[in-house]
Amino acid sequence: MGDLVTLIGVLGGGAVLALFPAKTDLFGAYGIGLGIGFFLYFLVLIFLVGISKNFDVDWFLDGRRKKPVDPFYIPGEVTGSARAMGEDN
Repeated sequence: MGDLVTLIGVLGGGAVLALFPAKTDLFGAYGIGLGIGFFLYFLVLIFLVGISKNFDVDWFLDGRRKKPVDPFYIPGEVTGSARAMGEDN
C-alpha cells in the first residue's frame, strides 16, 4: 500500500510540474494552497479530537483512545488500525 501511495505522489508531482511550470504565479499559488490545506486539515483534526468523547490529546502521541462500553464491542477478527512497533500480524 505504501508503494502505491508513493507512486501516486510521484505521478501527481510530475503532473503539477507539467501543468504549472516552476517559477510561475500558478505554481506559487498551488504551493500556497497546498500549505493552507495541510494546516487547515491539522486544525480541523485538533478541533475534532478536542470535542470527541472517545479521544484526547494522547491520541496524537500513540493512538490511545477509550475502550468502547456496552452495547458496543470490537469483533475478534477485526484488526486495529495501529499496532506496536515490531508487532507482526
